[in-house]
Amino acid sequence: MESYNFAVLTNVLIAPGDPNLHQRMLLNAYRSVCPGGRVLCIVPAWESAMYVNMRCDEEKYEGPYSVGVAGQKPTRAEGADVVKGILRRSGVRTKHYLEPEFRHLAAKVGLQVEMCERVEYSWRSELGLSSDCQVPPRLQDSPLPWDWLFLLQRPGSEETKRQGSNPALIQSDSETRLPKLFQNKASPSRGADSSQELSAKPTDSQKSLFNLIRGAGSVSQCDL
Repeated sequence: MESYNFAVLTNVLIAPGDPNLHQRMLLNAYRSVCPGGRVLCIVPAWESAMYVNMRCDEEKYEGPYSVGVAGQKPTRAEGADVVKGILRRSGVRTKHYLEPEFRHLAAKVGLQVEMCERVEYSWRSELGLSSDCQVPPRLQDSPLPWDWLFLLQRPGSEETKRQGSNPALIQSDSETRLPKLFQNKASPSRGADSSQELSAKPTDSQKSLFNLIRGAGSVSQCDL
């Protein structure tokens, strides 16, 4: 598999089902970047879903999340989904993540958390409304709903040597690998080795992409 400097996973790790699938998908991203390369992930926040549900319940407003059908008691399967972080958002079963849960998932595949931030959304967007005027007055204030944005880094060559082999890679050697997730990047200039370890600091192009995503919504940094 070819190696790249930067990879983006947004609206990818949200399918319900076998938790090992999410680990294999993130491991595939690990394989796709060079030592020192970075992976940017945006995933639904479980904490935000609970917060949105609480605020909507306070206002007697039907929010985007539902458990059970037409007010009926949830089934055992639906209860099991909630425990696993799987919620019905606008009728679609979607995997949500606790912040420490995703940190643990990243660590399991050998990726280090370089940054964690909230990508905040307006209540209009969260509730699927066409105008801010439709949002209940007391739902128009902060804090706003959010997704988790993680900037992950694959350890550099020297650090990998100190830590030893990635156990997740060894375990998956006999498993079927997922298709490549990322398109090839422009060839390195002046004969540079594409597998060369990257700088500890993000490149200008990586910063531009990160700032572009930040600009798509209000982003506030959370404590690491």
